[in-house]
Amino acid sequence: MKTIAVRTPLLFALMTTLVVMLCLIWPLPITGWSLTTQIILIGLGVLMLGFAALGWVRRLWSLAGRLHYSLLAFSGISLLWVLWYWNLL
Repeated sequence: MKTIAVRTPLLFALMTTLVVMLCLIWPLPITGWSLTTQIILIGLGVLMLGFAALGWVRRLWSLAGRLHYSLLAFSGISLLWVLWYWNLL
């Protein structure tokens, strides 16, 4: 489970970069691929929050590791809010 929890922020960062770059460079109307990437991005953000909560409940990492992962999860959710505000999600 730790491996999935560690790889989720990386996948979130890659998907966020993909969505932002495609929306800024090649703006298209909402199509199937953009809806799919948006759903995946929201799912990864929620999954990161879940892993952060699970890390605190089960004490999966050290205190610094849990704080770092929680900061990543909350910054990811904040980025999703910014993307939603600017209609990129």
